[in-house]
Formats: sequence, C-alpha cells, structure tokens
Amino acid sequence: MIAEKLTKNELSKLFNAIDLDGNGSISVNEFSLFVTGIVQDEQSRIVSLDRETESEIKIQARQMFNLFDLDSNGRLDATELRKTMQSLEQDITLDQAKLMIA
Repeated sequence: MIAEKLTKNELSKLFNAIDLDGNGSISVNEFSLFVTGIVQDEQSRIVSLDRETESEIKIQARQMFNLFDLDSNGRLDATELRKTMQSLEQDITLDQAKLMIA
C-alpha cells in the first residue's frame, strides 16, 4: 500500500485508523500495532504473543518508528507526516497534513 500513490483522502483515513486515541498524533504503541497488522477496536482483541515474539516485534517497530519520528519526541505529528509522505513521493502541504490528522 505504501508503494502505491495514495490519495489525500486515503492517506487521511489511514492516519486516522492508526491514531487509535484520536489525539492527532501517532504514538509508538499505535505505530507498533499498525506495523504488526494488529487492529484494536470494540469488536476485536489483541492476540497474546509469546514473550520472545512480542519483544522482537516491539524492537523492530521501535526502530521503524524512530525513522519517522524526526524530532525523537515519541509521537508523529503533521510536520513529520508531511516529511515522511514527501520522502515517499507524496507531495502534500503542511496544511493538508494537519487536515489529515485533525
């Protein structure tokens, strides 16, 4: 999906799906859940993993998250979303990025 060109609407929906608490930024935990393909909502539950698998997933997710978390504050915001999308050849403005996470 990332390799494909996403519309601004699709990107907004993706960001909002990852931002589970709806606060306008993506936490490490939310990013980890997204990267591992785990969706958390009222109808689904996270499956327990063995400790070794869970630990490895957390390490890999943290490393990947850190690539996007440009200011190293533990959250992804509109500026970082914009820069990340630009690196993926998705040219969006900061205002568009802010609308996506609003």
